[in-house]
Amino acid sequence: MLALIFISCSGDDGSDGIDGIDGTPGVKGTDGVNGTNGTDGVDGVNGADGNANAQAFYYDATENGGSNFAFDVPEFTEEVLLEDTILVYLKITEDTTIAIPGTIFGNIAVEAYFQLSTAIILFYDIDTGADFNIPLGSILGVKIIIIKSNSFVERSSLKSANTDVLSKLKADGIDVNDYDAVAAYFNL
Repeated sequence: MLALIFISCSGDDGSDGIDGIDGTPGVKGTDGVNGTNGTDGVDGVNGADGNANAQAFYYDATENGGSNFAFDVPEFTEEVLLEDTILVYLKITEDTTIAIPGTIFGNIAVEAYFQLSTAIILFYDIDTGADFNIPLGSILGVKIIIIKSNSFVERSSLKSANTDVLSKLKADGIDVNDYDAVAAYFNL
């Protein structure tokens, strides 16, 4: 009879060995199916045509009274005052707008003066030259149109730029005393 006795001893595990070499990459899989495109949105409404050569501004004057009104007009820069044509109108009623310089209430003269960032409207009696005090609320508003001096012509001098613009408007049949005609001409 033969007897074998095995005895086993277990010690601490040794450190891990060095990683083996990476295997070769597998075959690339096929791309998935593209999804369907969404529907296009509805086109927006076209805006009104603008005019880079002329701008119109409106100032409420219902809270103004006296012999002069002053309005802040930030667009009155040094360049605008020196080079561009400025037309000013008074809105007397919903249906009546007059050009400045002009007259209102029979013999009352109206003039406009401009400074950096400011328009000043003056009223005086033509017969006496005395200041005329406009009653509060008698004037609804002041409309100002600024026309770039190079809108129509190549300028040879700043002095003639305003005359050139006014001449061109007149040649085109536009009465610069008619606010609506000027506004329509420039799509304002």
